Amino acid sequence: MAAAIQNNDDILVKFNAEVQKYAAQVSDEIQEFNSNLQKDIAKYSWYEKQYAAVDARYKEQIQILQGQI
Repeated sequence: MAAAIQNNDDILVKFNAEVQKYAAQVSDEIQEFNSNLQKDIAKYSWYEKQYAAVDARYKEQIQILQGQI
């Protein structure tokens, strides 16, 4: 009986170690994902600002060509 209990304890220790390892791996992947997401958000924001500037210049030039300014 004691051997069976010890065997179960060993199995639980191994299982707990695997769960901890998996949790650490998932945490690392989440951190990497968040880092990449922040980079993509910054890049998108830059593109958004560039588009707004180009669009404003385009509209201004169209108005000049139409003689509205």
